[in-house]
Amino acid sequence: MKSMSNVDIYTISEELNNLLSGARVDKSFQPTKDIVVMRFHVPGTGRVDLVMQCGSRIHTSQYPLENPTNPPTFPMLLRKRVKGAHVESIKQHNFDRVVEIRVKKDKYYTIIVELFDKGNIILLDDENNIILPLKRQQGSTRDISSKREYMFPEERGINPISVNENEFKELFKNSDRDVVRTLAMNGLGSLYAEEIIQRASKIIEL
Repeated sequence: MKSMSNVDIYTISEELNNLLSGARVDKSFQPTKDIVVMRFHVPGTGRVDLVMQCGSRIHTSQYPLENPTNPPTFPMLLRKRVKGAHVESIKQHNFDRVVEIRVKKDKYYTIIVELFDKGNIILLDDENNIILPLKRQQGSTRDISSKREYMFPEERGINPISVNENEFKELFKNSDRDVVRTLAMNGLGSLYAEEIIQRASKIIEL
């Protein structure tokens, strides 16, 4: 499956926030090494399963996946720490391919879903420290391992929600690529970049 773009993640985050705000966290599962499923109880709706695949996708599903007989460490920790918690908010971080799921039980917890590169799913405490990542990762700028402060990835591309005219002009001034590729590589993805240019062309024709 093709990875979600920044625009896709913006849209699904809004939808998930509307659907799951106030929902109660139930059990969590890990059907494969890079997929975690969190089950929620939504008042008036019932069971909702949220599928999170590292580096690829996040969405609800009505089709339960087959789970191993012995649950791995990560979903067991989610059950221990956040089962019974209620969802406070679900949002995209800075129009990036990162989703923050904030829940409250005895205290606040945040589940970070990273949907860029190989991705990750990370449980944070109320002080933004990593309790446990699905995958330990060490790089030149970030150390994703237990008891470390979580650092968001360096901002890449533009945020079309907040970008101003001067920033937009500067983006093209510093780019050595055509308009479509410049937009695509700065968070909009090729599909939406082409659609923007097509619609802009129609407006110019008018």
